[in-house]
Amino acid sequence: MRPWILVLQILTLACASVGLGFLFLLNPLGWLLLGLAAVPAMVAEWYGRYLQRIPIDTKSETVDGRIDSDILGFLPVQPSPQSIARALSLTNSGSFFAVRFGISGSFLEQLGSTDRDDSEPIWRAALDIAVEVGGRVSSGVLVLAMVRQLPGKDSLLGHLQLTEEDLLQGIRWYHHLDAMVLAAQSYPRRPGGIGRDWSFGWIPNLSRFGQNLSTVHTPVSPVRADTVNQIVGMLSGGRGSIAVVGQSGSGKSELIHELAGYLMDPDADVPRSLRYHQVFMLDAARLLSAAQRRGGAESLITSLLGEAFG
Repeated sequence: MRPWILVLQILTLACASVGLGFLFLLNPLGWLLLGLAAVPAMVAEWYGRYLQRIPIDTKSETVDGRIDSDILGFLPVQPSPQSIARALSLTNSGSFFAVRFGISGSFLEQLGSTDRDDSEPIWRAALDIAVEVGGRVSSGVLVLAMVRQLPGKDSLLGHLQLTEEDLLQGIRWYHHLDAMVLAAQSYPRRPGGIGRDWSFGWIPNLSRFGQNLSTVHTPVSPVRADTVNQIVGMLSGGRGSIAVVGQSGSGKSELIHELAGYLMDPDADVPRSLRYHQVFMLDAARLLSAAQRRGGAESLITSLLGEAFG
């Protein structure tokens, strides 16, 4: 997070808190402070929604249309190769390449030129590389573009035991990871709203003897979509018990984990009777250790089922 964004958020919170305090004391100055709190809040929201993730036009023939917004925010007007390398060291993608491949922005900054005219070959190389990795000019693309401009690039890559193909694969892998993170952020962290937790009730035994799989999984499209849909159909049709059988390592546990995430997906085609239902995995060893007397396990399981159906 940029420091100035944090300052805006603190300023918003301070103005709002003081404003509410004045209103509690029936002082009309509180309305003024609440109105002032909206100004830094709108600036921070504007940055987060529209500047932090500027859409990329992969059909653009210029770098400006394809470059990642996080790099664009650190670049000066008419940057030199040194300025480009300095910007790379401040981005997540640049840090990824520094850790994974040992080629950091600070290292390239030491080898880069201060002449702005020397940046043009880097931009052209970046556009050529972008064509091979989906059209996006990320920090990794610029790292490879700058490496290609170095006079001793072959000896440098040989010293690091790398090839240009290794760097291309690294770029593709980072783009894949970034896309996964962005997709996960598009879902609410706890879909279903506060009513989901209120409707579930008090579950002390389930919380003690089980793990709520629905709270540890981000809703994603299941890999075994057909099987998950079949289980959902059986559950919504009134089948109270379903046994998932298979050899060890066949993916039974993974299937249940996928089901737990699927039921919490607000965009999935889940029947209303099952939407936001939570899936618990019981710890059999803990259950048996807690049931010391005869019939204790049966009584405890009855209590667990009561909490689950309540």
